[in-house]
Amino acid sequence: MDTTLSVDDVCDTAQTLLVERFGVSADVIGPDATFEEMDVDSLALAEFAFVLQDEFGILISQEDADRQSTLIDVARIVQARLGDATEPVA
Repeated sequence: MDTTLSVDDVCDTAQTLLVERFGVSADVIGPDATFEEMDVDSLALAEFAFVLQDEFGILISQEDADRQSTLIDVARIVQARLGDATEPVA
């Protein structure tokens, strides 16, 4: 697990995942766009959190991201958890 990723690196990976796995248009994705603005519903957002967990080996709870959260909010949480991680999520 790479704990040296920047927030921008995490944001880029998250953007790629949103486009490739969730069919979100790249035109609506931006660091300050909320998941609601990106038309990501609650179920897809929960699945996205699981995908991020698998991708980065960290835990993301439902409280960490909701439809009003922005992509940069979630990227900052992931980056902070990577810095705090001592072992991967089982």
